[in-house]
Amino acid sequence: MAEKYGIGEHVFEKLPVMVQDAFSKADSVINNDKYTKVGCSVSGGADSDVMMDLITRVDRDKKTKFYFFNTGIEFRATLEHLEKLEEKYGVPIVRINPIKSIPTCCNDFGTPVISKFVSEQIGRLQSYGFDWREAPMDELLEQYPQATSSIKWWCNGYQDGRHTQFNIGYNKWLKLFIMSHPPKFRVSAKCCHYTKKLVARQLVRTENLDLMCTGIRRCEGGVRRLSYANCLSLNKKTQIDNYRPLFWIGDADKAAYCEAFDVTHSRCYTEYGFRRTGCAGCPFARGIDEKLESVATAEPQMVRAAHKIFGAAYDYTRKYRDFQAICGTRGVRRS
Repeated sequence: MAEKYGIGEHVFEKLPVMVQDAFSKADSVINNDKYTKVGCSVSGGADSDVMMDLITRVDRDKKTKFYFFNTGIEFRATLEHLEKLEEKYGVPIVRINPIKSIPTCCNDFGTPVISKFVSEQIGRLQSYGFDWREAPMDELLEQYPQATSSIKWWCNGYQDGRHTQFNIGYNKWLKLFIMSHPPKFRVSAKCCHYTKKLVARQLVRTENLDLMCTGIRRCEGGVRRLSYANCLSLNKKTQIDNYRPLFWIGDADKAAYCEAFDVTHSRCYTEYGFRRTGCAGCPFARGIDEKLESVATAEPQMVRAAHKIFGAAYDYTRKYRDFQAICGTRGVRRS
């Protein structure tokens, strides 16, 4: 089995079981006759690096095309890394421009803050003129009948109380913070929609793809991970199968893979010290202030652009983190 992947049997046998299973599953999916045009979304991040290595090893007929969705604000280190990946694997990575770049989306719709899901709820409530007050859910639903899901979020109305990620209480003291400090800037998560989601849907149609691969791993956490139960599923928006080759791969498995096959990462990891990349300057990133500081010398233009685009979100997030610290110190009941 290992020989068809260009791997020595002794090397393959030393790989973690989950990695061996990933090879076997990827082989059966990518080389399935039902798929003739396969697309793979390459981000330049660490998980993406592993996925690209895996797919190029198992894709015997070379039917996979690799795509990079340019958001309009990217680390130079990421763009350089894409060129190195093309040289290493001998395949082109097609750069796909956004329908609307992140700077344009933030200017037109609003800035993301805290998380994608939180941004969607805040933005929706803002659009209905919500007054950020505590009240019974029935009363608020009657007042804002078109914002049902967001009102339920605000009132911790989903199953399992505040502990589910679909309730505002999942983020400690966020409700108290917003009531005390209502956002004075427009909030939106539409940047992802116009730079990635909608672009990917158009790509599927124009390229006639019948399978799309992404680097989502189950252990990442977050609302996005909860959307998937396994590594292969039908995308109802595009009506093609979506495949997640690394879905069951854990951090230790990924580290073993990188060591076994000399998978190298961009300077975002090796020089800037990132653990994850994501969209450059995104306010959702943990430790974003430290991230921007670490690249200030190497990529000053990108840092200046990030502050100009996301500045209001950075300030609001800092205030929220300070609020959390104060509430925790004072023993304030979590809302």
